[in-house]
Amino acid sequence: PFLQGHTLIIEAMDGQISWDGLPILGDFPSDWDVPGLVAARYRELSEPIDKAQTHRPIHGLELELPLGVRLTVNRWAKHLDLIITMRPQQGGQDGHCGNFNGNSTDDSADLIKSRMDLRVSEQDLLFPKGNTDTSEPKERTLADCAAEVRASAEAECQQSRVGENETDSFLEACIFDHCFGGPDFDAGL
Repeated sequence: PFLQGHTLIIEAMDGQISWDGLPILGDFPSDWDVPGLVAARYRELSEPIDKAQTHRPIHGLELELPLGVRLTVNRWAKHLDLIITMRPQQGGQDGHCGNFNGNSTDDSADLIKSRMDLRVSEQDLLFPKGNTDTSEPKERTLADCAAEVRASAEAECQQSRVGENETDSFLEACIFDHCFGGPDFDAGL
């Protein structure tokens, strides 16, 4: 197995980071490792994964894992943003981001779906009970936001605008985040 039977759990700031059920990286900043398997650095990062979060301090983890896999995680109050980077694997690979063959024209969602099932198999689930809903998720727009929630979001997001650098698309993203993620997930707050 990838982590040799160990379990690494990274939760949002309202949780913890653990290895085999024991808390790790409890101090900020801090470093932790299991030689030859995983090395982790927990500190303030210079750039967030989600560019809408540039105004906040970024509590980030940088992990080096087996097979040249690197994981960058931004820990926020109630959610995580993460990026997985890796080198091409021997024998090839395929996944939600494509097949890593250098040809982006064969990495559209439809072409990926034609090559593989995008749902995680029962034996590969990380959590005890899988989602049995096979329908495509409904795409949300600002028109789906309740009027009173949208009005509150617009007021809070307008108030949080720092300067003219924040564009209308930034304001719209802030309102969208507030409508569907709640006030703790606003891009602009």
